[in-house]
Amino acid sequence: MKEKTRPSEIDTLLQRLDAQETEIQRLSALIEPADGKGHDSPVRSRRDVLRLAGAAVIGAAGAAALRVVPAAAANGSAILVGASNTGTTMTQLITTGDSSFYSQAPTSGIGVLGVALGTNAVGVRAFGDAANSIGIQGYGFVAGSVGGWFTGDRAPITLIPAGAAGPPISTAHARGDLWMDSAGIVWACITAGTPGVFAPLQTGGANISHFVKVRHQQYSLPNSNGKTWVDMDATNLVQVITPAFNAQAVISVSTDLWTANAGFNQDIGIFISGGAYGSGTIVAWKESGGSAGTFSPNAAFVETTQPLVAGTAYTIKVRWKTNKPASGATIFAGAGPLPAGSAGGGVTGQVSPTRLATHLVVDVPSPSVLTIPANNPSAIPPAAPAFQRKTGRMLA
Repeated sequence: MKEKTRPSEIDTLLQRLDAQETEIQRLSALIEPADGKGHDSPVRSRRDVLRLAGAAVIGAAGAAALRVVPAAAANGSAILVGASNTGTTMTQLITTGDSSFYSQAPTSGIGVLGVALGTNAVGVRAFGDAANSIGIQGYGFVAGSVGGWFTGDRAPITLIPAGAAGPPISTAHARGDLWMDSAGIVWACITAGTPGVFAPLQTGGANISHFVKVRHQQYSLPNSNGKTWVDMDATNLVQVITPAFNAQAVISVSTDLWTANAGFNQDIGIFISGGAYGSGTIVAWKESGGSAGTFSPNAAFVETTQPLVAGTAYTIKVRWKTNKPASGATIFAGAGPLPAGSAGGGVTGQVSPTRLATHLVVDVPSPSVLTIPANNPSAIPPAAPAFQRKTGRMLA
């Protein structure tokens, strides 16, 4: 930090300047003869005298400048360029003139313009270095005005990511605070508090938060033992997802199930492995009726919501089986084919789809299983009617 000028040094400087003024007067006298008539003293030109005087003054001032550093501006002083300016009251810069410095600038006047001309340079930098302090604050007081106006070739504004995933977990926050976590998710404070309540701004898009696998193929499963869940299609009806954020995964499977042999129903399930699911488990399933008839497709749909942790790889599959041992019997998924000339169009010969879909909803830093209501079908006691047992589904 630069040292401020001390009073003793200012006095010394003033004394030196007085001495130089006396010297200038002495040198001026050399221009005229000592007696005004003769040439007792050497005669020097005015230019020579001024040269000598100027050198003397510059030398004195330079010597003093080596030891004395001007003080930074304070209240009531002008702003010093290249120095630290400190004040205890507000400084206002107001203009009503035109601002045409850049074509992209607002058309009204600019009070302060910061321009960064070098690589990684900063036009204006502000800090809030105390609790609840604000580095920069903008207001729009009249109709049509805005509090802040930003543009940029790379981006209009940049939020610096935090060091951890999820919203803030400490300090006080106000409604409207924005926060970007280490996973790139932007959180908005919706309720003030310590740390307040934050809601994520949804990250979306195919293969980011929405994943779908669809097959127009007819599948068959012969001789199921009624206990073992097997992959319907281990190549095409499989999703491997590594979420970029903690999420609740809404997973669903839809298909048309039917049997070629009377007396057997078909079970369809959602299987997950990885992370807390370990080597894998069925997290939801649905039994499709049809044991009384053959070649009668029954629409089946099963859905569940499961927690997934950011950065963890999960494998999601469609699995199925019969509802009891079916030696010599075969069950099927996919109905059709669609006959030629179907009204309204359609692909001739195409089988109805089997679809596996996953939608990720951003969750809190430590996602957990959603609370299951007391009237959830999975809680139906063993003595429940057969119809309820058939239509219920099991959740993890």
